[in-house]
Amino acid sequence: MATQDEITRQLVVTQIANTQCGIDISAVHELILMQEITPVPKSPRNMLGMINVRGVLLPVVDLRACLGFPPAPITSDTRIVLVSCAEKKIGLVVDSVAEVIALPNEAFQSMDGSEAESPYLRSVVRLEDRLILDIDHERVVQDGLETGPAGLSPLLEALEASIEDGADKPVRLVEEEEPDMIDETTTTESDEPTAEDDADEGGLNVELLESSFALLAPQGEQLVARFYERLFETAPAVRSLFPDDMTDQKKALLGALGTVVSTLRTPEKLTAHLQELGERHIGYGAVAAHYDVVAEVLVATMAEFAGDVWNDELQTAWTAALTAVKDIMLSVTDKAELAAA
Repeated sequence: MATQDEITRQLVVTQIANTQCGIDISAVHELILMQEITPVPKSPRNMLGMINVRGVLLPVVDLRACLGFPPAPITSDTRIVLVSCAEKKIGLVVDSVAEVIALPNEAFQSMDGSEAESPYLRSVVRLEDRLILDIDHERVVQDGLETGPAGLSPLLEALEASIEDGADKPVRLVEEEEPDMIDETTTTESDEPTAEDDADEGGLNVELLESSFALLAPQGEQLVARFYERLFETAPAVRSLFPDDMTDQKKALLGALGTVVSTLRTPEKLTAHLQELGERHIGYGAVAAHYDVVAEVLVATMAEFAGDVWNDELQTAWTAALTAVKDIMLSVTDKAELAAA
């Protein structure tokens, strides 16, 4: 294990076919789930099209094609890695994201003279059980966007103009049948917000929560261990609420986080799960103040493990999500207190 002084670079390790490819974490802004892409006529080579990320148009490049791999079907593991280059963000489509790894400088070996030498590779990392190709994302962006039958700037200008004119249509990879028109805006005066409404994905940045959790998940065990370490340092009084052996507790927290993120798009399932957890926590002696310190420490721990990827947007998204979790779990406590009164 490299010491902190020895570590010089961190890579977001992605999978392309049977090959692991690392992208310098300093260039990675976030990971997002694969989404529908708007094809662009006469676009540069390897460019799949454009996506709309929270109102910002971004070009998307097929990293598979850049590295000479044949096309592959999109799966639930497919991700778009948003990277920055020359003050612009672009997306790189990868088969999956494996982990974030910190490596000492001597781990990176030059590929000069190698049969596998490629203009898209800076170096190669040779570990005991695997190889990681160090991707030159700047070269991928340059060749993917600036070469081909059309330059990128005119395409961006045309697409941005169409959005300003009100032509921001849903992006699609394939033609789909026109969906049935359903009026979802009709409400009555008796409509009141419920716990389910609080967990509705419309109130949370679901996409950002999912993508950031996907980035952190490979470090899940270490993250949870560090979380409890920080929690007991921050609030020593809560230590008595937990068992002496924290092995099962750590697994339970990691599983709970995974369940919450995986059910963000199905609010009824999320609410039912959180209400069940809330009932259990009544017996543990948990109160509102405990939820607040847990949320604060958990967000701080996520920020620690995310490193340079963490930003104000992620801070806001996770704080809002954990506040919603707290409100739903405490709603069960409120009902229990009313019943006992």
